[in-house]
Amino acid sequence: SSLLVKLKYFDKNQKKRIQIAHRYINALSNLNIKCPPKLKKGKHIYHKFVIQVDKRDQLQNYLKKNGIEVLVHYKKSIPKLSIFKKYKTYTPNANYLSKKSISLPIHPYLKNSEINFIIKKIKEFYEK
Repeated sequence: SSLLVKLKYFDKNQKKRIQIAHRYINALSNLNIKCPPKLKKGKHIYHKFVIQVDKRDQLQNYLKKNGIEVLVHYKKSIPKLSIFKKYKTYTPNANYLSKKSISLPIHPYLKNSEINFIIKKIKEFYEK
């Protein structure tokens, strides 16, 4: 029954995620931060909002000190996992992305003030 309750709010929550993502994209794209694209065709629901940044670990620490939880979902690229050691692979893009990627909060219950604060702190970090 809790799934039925969630389904009632599915469209509304999906629209909220898209709005948050677009706010992030508009605010952060000019800071040399690579954001997920706004799609011209189709629809991106931004289940996660993963950006690529320089000084990823320092940014994560800075945001954490300011009460903002950001996650690193992919600390190691798949080829770097021990199970794949026996395979000799050359994956510079995967390794590069695993060092640059970080996920920003993007749940539909974020308040505008919280989104503004997250954006402000990211800008502060890169503008100092």
